Amino acid sequence: MLAYAPLVRPTVEEALEAYAAKLGISESVKREALAIPMKVKPYAGGRDPYLVALAAIYLASASFSIYGLAKLAGRSPSRLHENIRFISEKLRGGGA
Repeated sequence: MLAYAPLVRPTVEEALEAYAAKLGISESVKREALAIPMKVKPYAGGRDPYLVALAAIYLASASFSIYGLAKLAGRSPSRLHENIRFISEKLRGGGA
């Protein structure tokens, strides 16, 4: 018989901490990346926290390409690009 454990979805902050450690980003980039989800939190609530975290790291750091970051994280470049575009739009004040 299989035991079912409740699926616990991490917060964006937890996902960002995990990726920051894995990618070895600096503390200043990590702080800047942590501020981004706070600004768009009302809009990003239903999104994959790992993709939002990666998008925030991309936007806070000038050292990754979308493809390179997606490859390092094992995620889809197109999904990452979609989240980057969405978050960038919300940061500029676009649409609700």
